[in-house]
Amino acid sequence: MKEVVDFHGSDIEKVAKYFNLKEEDIHNFSSNVNPLGLSTALEEKLKENIHLVTSYPDPDYTKLKENIASYTGTSSDYVLLGNGSTELIAHYIDYVNPKKALIVGPTYSEYEKKAKTLDCEVHYYPLCKDNDFILDISALIAECNEEIDLLVLCNPNNPTASLTSSNKLLPLLDHCKAHGIYLLIDETYMDFVDNQEIISALPLIKTYTNCIILRGFSKFFGAPGIRLGYGITSDMNCHRNLSMQRHHWSINSLAAFAGKELMNDRTFINLSKEFITKERLRILDELSNENDIKFYPNEANFFFVELLNKKHSSKELFITLIKDGLMIRDTATFPFLHGEYFRFCILSREENDMLIDGIRRYLNS
Repeated sequence: MKEVVDFHGSDIEKVAKYFNLKEEDIHNFSSNVNPLGLSTALEEKLKENIHLVTSYPDPDYTKLKENIASYTGTSSDYVLLGNGSTELIAHYIDYVNPKKALIVGPTYSEYEKKAKTLDCEVHYYPLCKDNDFILDISALIAECNEEIDLLVLCNPNNPTASLTSSNKLLPLLDHCKAHGIYLLIDETYMDFVDNQEIISALPLIKTYTNCIILRGFSKFFGAPGIRLGYGITSDMNCHRNLSMQRHHWSINSLAAFAGKELMNDRTFINLSKEFITKERLRILDELSNENDIKFYPNEANFFFVELLNKKHSSKELFITLIKDGLMIRDTATFPFLHGEYFRFCILSREENDMLIDGIRRYLNS
């Protein structure tokens, strides 16, 4: 067989073509999207409000910002909108225009990709396997010297699933503020976390004007196609700058409507949290007796796993599982992962059982 390339979680079409599979036959454990899919209540409301496509959206998106503020417990004045959180990553890095950035990794590649378009010198603070890839705040602070303009932290982190609570982040936030370092905290997966109200850094935003927190609707709300993300920051200069960068009506009418509805859908939110928590614990219990793998601590909707037996490899596991239509993420291309690791998200109970059986068969083959 020809060498297997690395596939992103959204590369279903490429994977299907490469392995001669039908797209509809692939169970995508690589995408990290809520397995409950789109809210059924929203589906019906979108049908009822399809006429919205015939009119321009409010250019200020006032109601959407108010709903986001209510959901996040912040001021609507602090809310920034984007055509997905990736657009906001780009706009914020443009705003900071860093000469030297420090990124906590391994993590999402778009941070580095965007920074380098500005001729920014990019450095990484590597999460340590010996510490279960959990962030060492004191060690990170020591790396944030006066030359650093921008620090980027994904929390919970992708792909390691590691999480740092807001009370532990406080010394870092104080250090960054004192040294004029901008801080981008990507909380894309925070909606999946239990007790996020006391773990998220959102309550700290009013105090730390040098910080922005990014979230979106792709993962938890199961709506990557509407391309809607938001940022929360009390930096009013940032608001003015990003408002000038953003084109009028960059968020379409249906996306703006969907965002408002999703954040008010407590039934969907509660069902999602309950299902993810229940399945997370069940999967861990099912595979806890397998000696050749290690699950690293996680609070999100995906797992980061190490293959401990040298006869096993993440690429071989990927190939073995994809033949059965089960697509995981081989994390071999992420920097600083010296070993054999893979990542998979939680899907339906039936699909999760299929993956559990597939992993067991591979480990015991």
